[in-house]
Amino acid sequence: MNSYLSKWIRQRSTSVVLIPLTFWFVYHCIIFSKLNYPDLVLFFSSYLNSSLFLLMMISMLVHARLGCETIITDYVSKKKLKKIFILIINNQELGLFYDDSVFKYLYKNSRFGIPVPQILTLGRLLILAKFH
Repeated sequence: MNSYLSKWIRQRSTSVVLIPLTFWFVYHCIIFSKLNYPDLVLFFSSYLNSSLFLLMMISMLVHARLGCETIITDYVSKKKLKKIFILIINNQELGLFYDDSVFKYLYKNSRFGIPVPQILTLGRLLILAKFH
């Protein structure tokens, strides 16, 4: 499959995933304004809510990276400058979002004692999404 077609399909797939998740999140943000801190902790203690939020964040990061790459590919004409910008995007993604704390928290607070495999950390998921 062509690289451009593959990126186009992944970008459209993440946008389809983001549509209902964004409505879900905006709805709950309106509710959050009326909640106090213990209620927010209770909300994110739910596996459903924390999983949906994590799925939304991962989809958003992948979608944003693909969008930035598309903009750079389409509108930057100099090859050297294009490579520099794509390198910056990829390094920024690895530096800012290589965070295992989400999964460590889920493992530590797991009610069922389900171990979180080392391969399923947020940073590794982003790296896999980047090279897929």
